[in-house]
Amino acid sequence: MRTRKKKFLGILLSLMLVLGLMIGLMITAHAATANWTFLTDSATDGSTTVVKSAGTYRVTLNADVNLGDVSVGVDPFGDKFPRILDLNGHTLTINNTTGHAINGWAPNSGEVCLTISDSSNGSGKIETYGSTFWIDNSNGYYLFEGGTITSKNGDGVNTGNTKKIIMNGGTITGCKGYGVNVNEIEIKGPVNITGNNGGNVYLASGKTISVTGNLGNAKISVTTQAVPTNTTPVVITNG
Repeated sequence: MRTRKKKFLGILLSLMLVLGLMIGLMITAHAATANWTFLTDSATDGSTTVVKSAGTYRVTLNADVNLGDVSVGVDPFGDKFPRILDLNGHTLTINNTTGHAINGWAPNSGEVCLTISDSSNGSGKIETYGSTFWIDNSNGYYLFEGGTITSKNGDGVNTGNTKKIIMNGGTITGCKGYGVNVNEIEIKGPVNITGNNGGNVYLASGKTISVTGNLGNAKISVTTQAVPTNTTPVVITNG
């Protein structure tokens, strides 16, 4: 009888060990891993082309690209050249369940770490599951020239409270969280930041929106940390 109990306990412990390993593998499978090559090397299937010119990598989408559950990194420890991502009328999908979809790093203080453009028909998109953009050092910024940014379960652009973005164009819409949640935003063209569930542009107390250039048909909705009053209005500066 004791022998049977020992065998049963041994089998039970073995099953528990196997189950624990399976759960660990499942968790690992769903954790976002870094992809350092997307903005550096042309894809072998021809879906992207990377051209290095004058110290800049220009990454052009030739087809819709789904990178799966990853986090795209702008390599801070390699060449340190800034990148230009040209959506070229196509859609980049990143189903990041953990972390930010794109982690930027400025090569030098005060420089752009990544430019998002759309040289084709204006239908280029970046669709993510979690929050889309982050900057790992406070000296850099993102530059948006075109394309549409949307996040199914996070913010469109959330770079923390010490970083900024510059928008010459582009659309941020359809995000479950905020469209833009940054320390500083400069608007320099006909941008569209509307239709985001959590709020569109979140403006912390004491922060401003800087406007320079021709806004054209720009559409921007602002959510403030404090309710605006006659003495504490939303501050929009003319850069």
